[in-house]
Amino acid sequence: MNRSYLSLSFILVILFLPHQSKSTEDSCIEERATLGVVQMSRTLSPSGQSCWVNAHNNLAYKDLIYRDFMFGSDGLFLVFNSFGAGPDSRDTGAREYYTFPRRMTPKFVVDLEKDQIKIILASGESLIFEAKTMRVLSMSHAVFFEDPKVNPHNQGGFEIQAHAKLFLDCGFKIGESPSSDPQNKCRFRDPKGQSCIVRSQELFIYDSDGDRFFRWNDDVGLAQYLSQRCEHLDISSLTSVFKMKP
Repeated sequence: MNRSYLSLSFILVILFLPHQSKSTEDSCIEERATLGVVQMSRTLSPSGQSCWVNAHNNLAYKDLIYRDFMFGSDGLFLVFNSFGAGPDSRDTGAREYYTFPRRMTPKFVVDLEKDQIKIILASGESLIFEAKTMRVLSMSHAVFFEDPKVNPHNQGGFEIQAHAKLFLDCGFKIGESPSSDPQNKCRFRDPKGQSCIVRSQELFIYDSDGDRFFRWNDDVGLAQYLSQRCEHLDISSLTSVFKMKP
């Protein structure tokens, strides 16, 4: 496999195919664009039920050491790392986040004047790449740290340290996405910095084919779960878009 195109292939093989509304296919118009070193694409997942925006570094072919990003209509915020030309089990890794609430289909906007690319996440927030370096310049409503070094020792190299809304951090794993392990610990964090740790098996359904699915295809079900499982969390960013059922 050509590792310069591994980011998307890695995700297709090991990442779950999330349940989304039937309208996803209609709202996910396929697009591609390149600016500077950043190659952007917007495509449907193989299931046709989720929309993915992928940001790939065009310089990856030089040494196969690079960092890519992927954003999904299910709230997925995946940081993919390639550490060289070795086997995938050793030289790839992923940091897996989810942002909430899930309000829209993700998209990207190319700004030629500023030499930047803006990603609009499913939660409505924006993330901006500098086109000449693929460095993340900003992420709205978030405090983050990006390590320019790509290596297996910095947990994916992109750390969301705080956010004005609820988000989920499933951690970092070499060779596959963290949530592929049912015993993996994922951490919900709210705007106040409070957290709640749950196992992946509580959040995902695993089938016999090795696929996994996020248990809740809307934020209503997720909020109801969290109100009981993690009752101390501030989930107002979820409940503000609907009226909680009794």
